[in-house]
Parts: sequence; structure tokens; C-alpha cells
Amino acid sequence: MTALLGLAAFALLVYFEICKCAGVKKGRASFNPWFIAGTAVLILTWVLLFARNTVSAAPLRYVGAVFTAVSVFVYYRVLAETSKEAAYTENRLIVPVYKDGTYSKMRHPGVWCFAAVCLGITLIIPGAWAVNLMLAILNLVYCILQDRYFFPVYLEGYEEYKHEVPFCIPVKGR
Repeated sequence: MTALLGLAAFALLVYFEICKCAGVKKGRASFNPWFIAGTAVLILTWVLLFARNTVSAAPLRYVGAVFTAVSVFVYYRVLAETSKEAAYTENRLIVPVYKDGTYSKMRHPGVWCFAAVCLGITLIIPGAWAVNLMLAILNLVYCILQDRYFFPVYLEGYEEYKHEVPFCIPVKGR
């Protein structure tokens, strides 16, 4: 059940991207609730994992809780960097690509933060490792789809950015 919810969450996120790109191609921006819906279903997936699984022993549980909290904070900070350019929040057709901060070192740094959140939750709920691994892989696939198909449509300058900045792994000298 939780695996299906996780799959549905990423399906909604991909649908968000498809709708956003369709709006650009039609020349009109519109409210697109699918990002919020996908995020809510993803959070529900984790809530159900906590409700249905046994929590690990005290030391590991606390390490997992701290690791998850720090990972969520870092993930939020990384995503908050892009809000300056309003890629997800502003109702405009095309917005400029954000190239500063963490995003000047690698494209999609959130992949690592999301994987760290999944790892932290796995430390708290060892029985949920398969669902968390699936979610981390789905997030990577989602980022690959964004990188290849969606971002070039609605982020101005993304093709050049792809040639300047590596995908997911910061490489020195590039």
C-alpha cells in the first residue's frame, strides 16, 4: 500500500511537470495543483510507514531522527534557494534558471538531500527500507525527467546551464 502511494506521489509530480510544459506550449500559465498534491501524497506515504512499522531500538531511532531532521532542513534550504527565481511558485510561463549557491556546483542537489531523508527514515523504521529505496530511486528518475524533458521547456537558459554544471555530482574543474 505505501509503495503504491509513493508511486502515486511521483506520478502526480510528473503530471505537474507535464501540465506546466503544456501551459508553456499553449502560451498560458495556469494554477497547477499537482506539485502540492504529489508532495502531500509523499508525506502521507511516510506517515503511513511510521504508523504501520516497528520503530528501531532507542539509539538507532534517535540517530535516525536527528539525521532525518538535519536532512529535511538541508533539503528545505536547497529548495529555498530556487524560490528566489519562483520556478515553482510564480504563475509565469518561463522563469530564468537559478545558477547560484548549491546550484552553481551541481544540477539537482536535492537528490542527495532526498536520499538522506529516506536513509534517516530507514534508520528509524528498518522495516521500511524497500519503500524508502524505491522513493529515492523514483526521485532520481523524476530529476532525470526534469533535466531532460521539463526544465528545458520552462527554465530560460537551462540548456546552457546543463553544459556548464554537472548533474547531481559536483565535479571540480568543470
